[in-house]
Amino acid sequence: MPLNLARALANAHRFVWQHRQDLFAYAFLPVVVLGLLETLAIGASGDWRTMFEPVVISSDDPEAAQAALRIGLTHLIRVVALAFAYVLFAIPWYRKQLVGDAGKKIGTLLRWSPLHWRFIGSSLVLILIMSAAMMVLSIPLKALAGANPMAGLVAQTMLLVFVGLAGARVLLIFPALAIGAPLTPRQSLELTRGRGWMLFAIAVLPLLASVMLSLIMANVIALVLVPVIGTSISLVLVTVLVIDALSFIGFAIQISALGYVYQQLAQSGTSRSV
Repeated sequence: MPLNLARALANAHRFVWQHRQDLFAYAFLPVVVLGLLETLAIGASGDWRTMFEPVVISSDDPEAAQAALRIGLTHLIRVVALAFAYVLFAIPWYRKQLVGDAGKKIGTLLRWSPLHWRFIGSSLVLILIMSAAMMVLSIPLKALAGANPMAGLVAQTMLLVFVGLAGARVLLIFPALAIGAPLTPRQSLELTRGRGWMLFAIAVLPLLASVMLSLIMANVIALVLVPVIGTSISLVLVTVLVIDALSFIGFAIQISALGYVYQQLAQSGTSRSV
């Protein structure tokens, strides 16, 4: 059967649905810990009411810089916590799909190990390389934008797509790393030749869907519950947990789709080599 985006996403949704109880078990601890850390960060910032109200920072406000700094640090803490929670979930979920987890307890599967640090290190290296490529390639585009803003906007968009496609083709290093069969970026690029758009869509679409659902749920909570019970740090925790749970469903679909693509391409690569 041909490998395409529709087949990869359909297989991922099927796998997640068939193993929904395992998804709950695998994601429960990361989601709860992440939700508690995010709520503590939001509460410590003193700006937790902004979870349900628009943030307006006036340049005339003498405390504007401090407020912006607090919000920025809160978001940074949330991003770092999310990264660690994602890795804690992603590795065992990849392994469940690709090699199985029969007989293993959840505590064992979610135990932090040197593999998790390698996973994070590989992610940071990929992010730094993509960021550096964006910075270098955007230098000549700034001159173009100064001369022709519309042409500069088109060029910047094309640059984002180009870097995104290149980064997407390297994503197979992560399922390979999770099962102890690491790929080099070059090997991943060779395996994914001609499949950049498919991998780019797999990386983006599940997360985009979960973000949209999260925004809808956050707005429903703000519009329905806040007028009835008012804002409170407890409601912040509930909202954060709902958003994180939806995010991890998106992560599971994304990871399952990448695992399926890796499985198919690795098998075809092995067949050709034999």
